[in-house]
Amino acid sequence: MRYIPPKKVRMIFFIAFAAGAPLVLIGSLLPSMALLLPGLGIVLLDLIFYLLWYRCPHCGRHLGNSWGEFCPYCGKKVNL
Repeated sequence: MRYIPPKKVRMIFFIAFAAGAPLVLIGSLLPSMALLLPGLGIVLLDLIFYLLWYRCPHCGRHLGNSWGEFCPYCGKKVNL
């Protein structure tokens, strides 16, 4: 699996979520599933991407809700 810096992972996560969430909201109001299913797919793939790639480059553990400069597990600086 290719390494992606945590800052890029967060940026990709927010952009994809910003694209998928409105589709889910609009699709839930319409009787057709034409917008709801693609929106759910985007949000689900975005969540999987975030869980797989938002990791510390040193210890490899998931950074979770940590948005700081240091890994909460190993204490080393995360390359932002």
